[in-house]
Amino acid sequence: MFNIQQEIVNIVLEQDFVVLPGIGAFLTEYSKPYFDKNGEIVLPEKKIEFNHLIDRDLDNKLLSLISLKVNLPKELLKTDYNEFLNKFRSSIVLQQKYEIENLGLFFKNENHELVFYPEKSNQSQKVVSNKPEEVFVKALKPISAKPIEVLENDNEEPEIASNPKRTKSYFKILLYLVPVFLITTTLAYTIFIKPLKNKSEKKNMVEEIDSLADLQNEVLNGSNLQVEDVEKRNSDTKNERKDTIKNQSSRDSSSNSHIVGIGIFKVKENVDKLAAYLAENGIPARVRKSGDRYKLFVTANSEEQANDFVQKIEQLTGEKAVYENN
Repeated sequence: MFNIQQEIVNIVLEQDFVVLPGIGAFLTEYSKPYFDKNGEIVLPEKKIEFNHLIDRDLDNKLLSLISLKVNLPKELLKTDYNEFLNKFRSSIVLQQKYEIENLGLFFKNENHELVFYPEKSNQSQKVVSNKPEEVFVKALKPISAKPIEVLENDNEEPEIASNPKRTKSYFKILLYLVPVFLITTTLAYTIFIKPLKNKSEKKNMVEEIDSLADLQNEVLNGSNLQVEDVEKRNSDTKNERKDTIKNQSSRDSSSNSHIVGIGIFKVKENVDKLAAYLAENGIPARVRKSGDRYKLFVTANSEEQANDFVQKIEQLTGEKAVYENN
């Protein structure tokens, strides 16, 4: 009978890195192989570590591996996993702990952080070697009747006599450690460096907003210039000029006065990206160059629409827009 919890245990013990969504990540560390006092090689030991900060399975690795093992669709496995996750969280909240058989115990510490304590059998496991490696270990026994001299300090490695076979064994150990190093480097880049890189690209889109109040004043000054242009073009008679100014002022107060300032930018590329992003989400932002900077704003048909723009811009960018009704 299929048991999602047992399959999770099998995957954790088999894989060097796997994430349990909503819980945390299991990482495997290997100790360095070394020679003991008898000249025999001690294989590296496998140790399971838990990190509660990494709780998102971005590539859906866990369900994909289980699906291959049990030959079931991932949609069905997702339902079973959600039931397991609800049971896990309920136990953590009510009993402050949850034990997974053959894996270990989860509990919350004084800082309310999720901590994992592995079973003794899983705390430290020696890496199982195949048959050719077993033959290789036996060949490492010193052929000479003269024993190898051991240093007085047990922490230091023993002196090894020059031996072609011993040199060959070191070369094989090096070949084993190189893939482990490459895997560790790849995991470190995927978990830590790549998310920070993506986060910095998003942050650059809105980080140069430095003066929303200045933008509002500049845009309103621009609307006053439009009134002056209308006065010059309609200067036939003194009476007609007064009527034109009154009509234009009334139109400006009903339309152009509803201006929402979004920000002032130094880099043209950033303001273009933010304007395109807002346009995709229903906000027709406009760009105006002022000196060596670029202003981004949006006009509204009514005060209600202007307030809606302010709220929506804050949700999309995390920055509060400026609206002033004149």
